[in-house]
Parts: sequence; C-alpha cells; structure tokens
Amino acid sequence: MRWNSLKENNCNHNCMLLVKSHSLRPLVWLLAFILLTCAIFIEALHAPTINDQIIPHLDKIAHGAAFAVLAFLLFQFVRSAGFTIRWTVPVAIVSMVTILGIIDECMQAFVPGRTASIGDGLSDISGACIAVFLCFWQYHRGGLHERHIA
Repeated sequence: MRWNSLKENNCNHNCMLLVKSHSLRPLVWLLAFILLTCAIFIEALHAPTINDQIIPHLDKIAHGAAFAVLAFLLFQFVRSAGFTIRWTVPVAIVSMVTILGIIDECMQAFVPGRTASIGDGLSDISGACIAVFLCFWQYHRGGLHERHIA
C-alpha cells in the first residue's frame, strides 16, 4: 500500500513538471519572436552589410527568410498557446508580420546608406506567406488540429 501511494505521488509530481514545462512553451516561442523582431529593427538602423554584387538580390532573400522565421515563430506561439488554428490565424499572422515589414522599411528610409524598397516589402510579405502556408498545411496534414498537440 505504501508503494502505491509513493508511486501515485511520483506520478503526480512528474505530471506537474510536465504541465509547468508545457506552460512555458508559448512564452519561449513569444520570446524568440520578440528577440528576432528586435534584431531586425536594430539591423535596420545600420548601414547595409549584404553585398549584392556576389549574389544578385541577396537582400531580398534575406528579407524573405527573416520574415518567414518571424511568421513561423508567431505561428508556433499561437499553436502552443492552445488556440484553435482556423483560416483567420494565418491571415492575422501574415497581417502582423506585414505591419512589422512596413515599419522596418519606414525605419530604413531614415537611415543614411539605406533606402526603403517596395521589393523588400514584397519579399517580407512573400516570406511570411510561404512560412504560414507551410505551417498551416503541416498543422492540418499532420492531424495536429485533431490531437491538439502543442
């Protein structure tokens, strides 16, 4: 009898640890999103460091990749927080990341040596759309919406 109560206590303790670590997961995704957003804005305040002479349009690729990662992190935050992922979530994520891209381009317009570019803005939006589409597709294809795995 004593063994069973110890076994139950241990199970309850381990379950509590899982719940606590699981409840931190959305915060980790959100923190990563915030840190990357700050890094993008800090980088926008400096002269450009990408050399387009070696690889043409490398800055567009960098913009698309950075904003794709932002969209991915935001999608993971929403998913791990337990929200139901419907079509409105990808639209909201792309909208939020697009607003960040517009702010980034507006900041670049006031930095010496940098220019605001519609092409960069379109790269930002394209990266966000591709990332959100892949996340949304994987979410529904993998059956995560039915299992509520976060």
